[in-house]
Amino acid sequence: MFTKSPTRIRQLTALSGAALITAVTIAASTQAGVGGAEASVTRAQPVTSPYSLAHQHRYLRAPGQIDVVTVTNPGPQSGYRGYPESLQITARSTFGLPLTYQATGLPPGLAINHATGLISGAPLYGADPPITSTVTVTATDTLGKHGSATFTWSIDWIQHCKPTTCT
Repeated sequence: MFTKSPTRIRQLTALSGAALITAVTIAASTQAGVGGAEASVTRAQPVTSPYSLAHQHRYLRAPGQIDVVTVTNPGPQSGYRGYPESLQITARSTFGLPLTYQATGLPPGLAINHATGLISGAPLYGADPPITSTVTVTATDTLGKHGSATFTWSIDWIQHCKPTTCT
């Protein structure tokens, strides 16, 4: 116990376990002939986040680092009216952040899964010559950074093949 008022030496904020330590105070006695120190830790409520503390720490970067979202262009696509289609869009954030996906210009009958980037469905319309759509896929991370890729998707009316190669 101190007989004189303690002297505050240090205060900091840190992450520890599943709670946020809001303050650590180390005090030293100023009583003549008696040395000593006392420390107290103040903890806040447990951290509530959709990500663990280890996951959050993963996104802490050095000053000056830039988050970039890159979407891999799948190149021109083609399909047939009424036949199931499936195309996985691949994208990444340089910080490794989770991504959401959007697509514009998809042929009617196709849709993108906003969480996974999988484009799937069966095109509703086709023509001969094929109907060509310009598709733009955009991936956005949790910081709001985004990247996109644009490609064409052609849908033919019927599958052209030789009788021996059609199934």
